[in-house]
Amino acid sequence: YAAPDTYKKAGTLEGWGANVSRLCIGNPVSLFAVSTAFAGTLLLPAKRQHAGGGGVHFVGGSGTGKTGAAQMAASVWGGPDYVMTWRATGNGLEATAAARNDTLLPLDEIGESNAFEIGETVYALANGLGKQRAARTGGARLSARWRIITLSTGEHTLATHMRKAGAKIKAGQEARLLDVQVDNRAYGAYDDLHGYPDGAAFNSAIKERSGRDYGHAGPAFVEALLNDSTDRAEQYNQLCALPAFTADDGVEARAASTFALIAMAGELATEYGITGWPEGAALNTAIEMFQSWKDGRGQGHTETRQALEAVTSFIETHGDSRFTEIHPTNPEPVKASGQGRAGYWEDTEEGRVFLFTATALEEAAKGF
Repeated sequence: YAAPDTYKKAGTLEGWGANVSRLCIGNPVSLFAVSTAFAGTLLLPAKRQHAGGGGVHFVGGSGTGKTGAAQMAASVWGGPDYVMTWRATGNGLEATAAARNDTLLPLDEIGESNAFEIGETVYALANGLGKQRAARTGGARLSARWRIITLSTGEHTLATHMRKAGAKIKAGQEARLLDVQVDNRAYGAYDDLHGYPDGAAFNSAIKERSGRDYGHAGPAFVEALLNDSTDRAEQYNQLCALPAFTADDGVEARAASTFALIAMAGELATEYGITGWPEGAALNTAIEMFQSWKDGRGQGHTETRQALEAVTSFIETHGDSRFTEIHPTNPEPVKASGQGRAGYWEDTEEGRVFLFTATALEEAAKGF
C-alpha cells in the first residue's frame, strides 16, 4: 500500500496545465517524460500486461535538465518528493514499486545505486515480482507484485554503471531500461526556453512550478479512463504496427512496445483534455525518442555487438605492440611485448586486417 503522503496534491489541475504541461510544448524530452508518467496506468487496459512493465533511462550531464524532466513527470502524481533515488536497496525498491502500482516510479541518479545489484534490480522492476520469502510460520509469504513504468536519470548509461562492477549488460536488461540521451538538445535537455534567458533559469522555473501545482493530472487521467469504453487494447496494437515502431530483433520489439505505450498515454491524456498539447505531439515525440534509442544502441544483437566492441578495443590497445606484419618487406627483429604475440596484420585494398591467434581472440572476447 502507498504511504498516505505518496499521492499528495497542491494547486489545481488547471494550474498544472498552465504552469507545467504547457512548458512541454516545443520540448520533446519534457513532453516524453510527462507522457511516461501516464503510461503505467495503461499497462493492463491497453497492453494486457498483468505484472511488470518497462523503463526509460534519461542519460545526460549534470545540470542539463534531466532531473527537471523527471520532476515534471512526477508532478502528474505527486509533489517533488515523489521522485525517489536509486540509492535505495533492491528490497526497498520492491516495496516502493508495489506502492506505486499502475503509476510511475521516478528514480534519480543511477550512479548512486549499487553497481553489483543494479542488473538484478532492473529485472525485478520490469518483471513485476518481488523475491520469495519465508513467513514466520515457516510457509512462503506472498511476493509483492506490481505494474509500473520506471523513469530513471543518470550521467551514465546502465551498461557503463554495470561495468564498475565488472559486469556486462544483458540483452534483457537493455530492453527493460531503455537509454535515451537527453543532453543533446539546443539547451541541454530543452529546445524551447519559453522566454527564459537560459537553460539554468528554465530548469529552475520547472522545479518551482512542479512544486506549486501537482497531483491532479494522474487521478484525472484514471477517472477519464474508467469512463472510457473504447477498446484501447486494439488501438495499442494498431499503434505498435506503425512502420515507425518496426523492430529488427527481440530487444527492439520490446523497446518499441514501451515507446508505443508511452506515445498512446500522452495522446490519451491530450484527448482527455488534460495536457493541452497539440494532437500528435506525444506520438511524434515517442517516435523520435525510439529512433534516438536505436541510434544510441547501435546495430546488431547486444551480445554480438559487445563482442565486436571488445575485439575493437583490444586492437586499439595492443595493435602496435602485439601484432606484426604478416609478410614484412624489410623484416626486423620482433620486440617482445611481455604479453605474447596476439597475431598479425595485413594491409589490403579495404584497409588493415588484423589476424588473431585463437588464444588472443579468446583473450580479446573473454566471456563470449
